[in-house]
Amino acid sequence: MPNIRELDPSASPLDYFGFELRRKREEAGLSQGQLGTCIFCTASLIGQVETAKKVPTREFAERVDVALGEDGTFSRLVGLVLRNQLRHLLSYRDARCIRLQVLPFGVGEHANLAGSFSWLRFDDDPDIVYTEDLIKHVLEERSGQHPGTGQRPLA
Repeated sequence: MPNIRELDPSASPLDYFGFELRRKREEAGLSQGQLGTCIFCTASLIGQVETAKKVPTREFAERVDVALGEDGTFSRLVGLVLRNQLRHLLSYRDARCIRLQVLPFGVGEHANLAGSFSWLRFDDDPDIVYTEDLIKHVLEERSGQHPGTGQRPLA
């Protein structure tokens, strides 16, 4: 018998999304694999979203709405999840060691969409950037300043 993690739907919007996804999926009589097949993803991803281990995307939510006949319920819920994440990020806006930059969705695809990066800044030495994706990792030195601003470039 699988070990099913019970979520408290009042804990966070992500927990509520996962709780509702499981409830509606079970109400429809679908297994995780069957729902995954309907929305073109794996049963594992369905399980991770249901246990709040993965954040659903807007596309995921829209597909779930169609598959379960929910008329936008999950699309609205994913908006709450993403808003909660943004609120959490904004709580770091006054931290001196963190520079938070958010790209508008309209910017589209950008160079770092496929992986993560760490930026190390030093007063007397060049910055170091470590990037990582599915294929490779790169450690490189960055130097220089934006003309007339006294600030170093961020990318």
